[in-house]
Amino acid sequence: MTDRPIIFSAPMVRALLDGRKTQTRRVLRDQPVAHPSLGLPWLATKRITFRDEGEARRLLPEIAPYASGDRLWVREAHAIVPETAFRHSDGVVQTINPTDRYMACIYREGFDRCAPKWRPSIHMPRWASRITLLVDAVRVEPLQDISEDDARAEGCGDSDKFAYLSACKQFEQHHGLKHGETATRVSGVDPYSARWSFANLWFSLHGPDAWTANPWVAVITFSVVLGNIGSLGDRP
Repeated sequence: MTDRPIIFSAPMVRALLDGRKTQTRRVLRDQPVAHPSLGLPWLATKRITFRDEGEARRLLPEIAPYASGDRLWVREAHAIVPETAFRHSDGVVQTINPTDRYMACIYREGFDRCAPKWRPSIHMPRWASRITLLVDAVRVEPLQDISEDDARAEGCGDSDKFAYLSACKQFEQHHGLKHGETATRVSGVDPYSARWSFANLWFSLHGPDAWTANPWVAVITFSVVLGNIGSLGDRP
């Protein structure tokens, strides 16, 4: 059992805050592939050889980067500002630095005022995190195995469709893709489903062919605590 950081995009931070997200998928660093000498159905990674896909699903969690019992503190886009900044602004969430009471953290998601200089998620210090995830279970599977229920647990649903379409449009413009190309790259998925929303979200976050590549992923199921990991106390 480990305490470690985990990064989320702005839409997924909103889904966590709203209580709509209880799963996340992360690509495995060691991808199982057909064993070059044994052939199918044997699979292998750099560390383990499997007799078949069923055995891969059983053994791969041993080398996944997360495990049941882990506590994950969420990193998100933010700014470190003087404690007096935005102190009396309604709706602005502020966390005071426990070792420097004159400085505080504010969060980009949901911020609707004049923007300070935002810092990337990766630079968020542990004390500034406002969301903690308690890992309940970890399993592995190919990305496209995601079910409709699991897509909703990822925070995706019909109500999010326009937000995801907007994100995909921005992605297409940035990469010089044709309008609607995100949808064609996830063809075969019902466009009125939560899986479709998730597939487009994955495309917008990870780039062209990210969905069709169908990588093996760690599926992390968790409970959400709206508070800093320090508020949970030390492990027993």
